[in-house]
Amino acid sequence: MTGRSALKWALGIAVSIIACLIIWLGVHYVAPVQVKQYNFDGKVVAVHPDTSMVRVHNENMPGLMAPMDMDYQLKDPVVSSLKPGDTIHATLLSDGRGLFQLRNVTIKTSP
Repeated sequence: MTGRSALKWALGIAVSIIACLIIWLGVHYVAPVQVKQYNFDGKVVAVHPDTSMVRVHNENMPGLMAPMDMDYQLKDPVVSSLKPGDTIHATLLSDGRGLFQLRNVTIKTSP
């Protein structure tokens, strides 16, 4: 083996070791996603039973979100009993990365 091929071989091995180390660190040190729960109150604006989504005008949630209309995924099969105008209470699950899911939905008042 010439000096040049030995250098290429050593460089290839070093790059492979570094790549494996980066992959190993990425798998073992990924920060776990923490899902938080919040009390949620709002008024149903629209119901989308085909996607188990509901659009709700939520009340102010200090530190999380201001009042707004937003689509939420429903965890429970309550979507069939919801209708526009219902005021609801639920538990909001959020991971801060795009998960906004309602669980334990109860209808407080109906129009």
